[in-house]
Amino acid sequence: MNITMQSKKLLKPSIPTPPHLQKLNLSLLDQIQIPFYVGLIFHYETLSDNSHITFAKLESSLSKTLTLYYHMAGRYNGTDCVIECNDQGIGYVETTFDVELHQFLVVEESNNLDLLVGLSGFLSETEIPPLASIQVNMFKCGGLVIGAQFNHMIGDMFTMSTFMNSWAKACRHGIKEVAHPTLGLAPLMPSAKVLNIPPPPSFEGVKFVSKRFVFNENAITRLRKEATEEDGDDDQKKKRPSRVDIVTALLSKTLIEMDCAKKEQTKSRPSLMVHMMNLRKRTKLALENDVSGNFFTVVNVESKTTVAPKITDLTESLGSARGEIISEVAKVDDAQVVGSMVLNSVREFYYEWGKGEKNVLVYTSWCRFPLYEVDFGWGIPSLVDTTAVPFRLIVLMDQGPTGDGIAVRACLSEHDMIQFQQHHQLLSYVS
Repeated sequence: MNITMQSKKLLKPSIPTPPHLQKLNLSLLDQIQIPFYVGLIFHYETLSDNSHITFAKLESSLSKTLTLYYHMAGRYNGTDCVIECNDQGIGYVETTFDVELHQFLVVEESNNLDLLVGLSGFLSETEIPPLASIQVNMFKCGGLVIGAQFNHMIGDMFTMSTFMNSWAKACRHGIKEVAHPTLGLAPLMPSAKVLNIPPPPSFEGVKFVSKRFVFNENAITRLRKEATEEDGDDDQKKKRPSRVDIVTALLSKTLIEMDCAKKEQTKSRPSLMVHMMNLRKRTKLALENDVSGNFFTVVNVESKTTVAPKITDLTESLGSARGEIISEVAKVDDAQVVGSMVLNSVREFYYEWGKGEKNVLVYTSWCRFPLYEVDFGWGIPSLVDTTAVPFRLIVLMDQGPTGDGIAVRACLSEHDMIQFQQHHQLLSYVS
């Protein structure tokens, strides 16, 4: 397989950012993020356009979109906790592959994913790297894959999916049809000089690999039914667990049993399931529902069951913990209170993660975010995926543009992945 880099540059906004917008303060919730890059990969089937025309349209519309998302083309100033909106640009690369897209996808390996997003070296070879990078990959068959990477400090998945849809709309209909993003969190929740948050654990020397597992609708229906039978409770009044909670519970059961086996004992450590929850539309704050940046909290769910945990117990714990937080934040109209609540949850998460006495299982769900609506003019993506990260994380995504299946991208240590993908109960549900 030969890959040709057709273009590599720092892409700037098409119009310079005006002086009064050249500093953007980060909010407290931006400040507490681990500054790693989140990857998104959008697969498109054969295109009708000539590849040169496609490249030109994408680059032009992206440059215009950066006039609205001007901070993404800036650089992070850690001393002052601001983004210098200096139009230095985002990484932008165009490549061509001499194989067909389906041939490339036959071997589902982490390094193949990296080929779709990380060829530029912008994020690793630059002293002050760009906050975002885009790689447009054209395949022999006319298939197209767009890889994007965003520094988590500039926004959560809501923000990233909104940006991708804005770019797609600018490509499809022109920049005048694209709504301006709302950047309003920092005045309400300013960054702090002292956070008093323990650092996340170091994973230096650990080799992480990622693999994709799919739970189709039938598998999720069957999992719900069999979990109820396992519990032996016929109470029909119990709330049916969400597809995210039921899949998270099965994954957690698998990882808890692996932890027990690893220690060669009948009991594993207590576990802490950590899930992310979007806070938009959940508080009484005077905020736009589409506010950009990081506006989510972590839901910490402790499971003290250390022997053969039941899926129903885990789903009930997840639902109960999330419900409590939803009830609490729904009453709050003070941004500082919301900031303190999030900070305390993150502090607990980092403390337990770094301490190592609990089996910390980190999840994030991107289900229902409009990732499958990113249409540049040649249709919606046939597949949306993500890349590996340098720590243990499991991402739950919509399986495809239709239906209620879930695709799981699991990033685990090489040793754990071997056990994980051979777990008998997990294998009975994934395809």
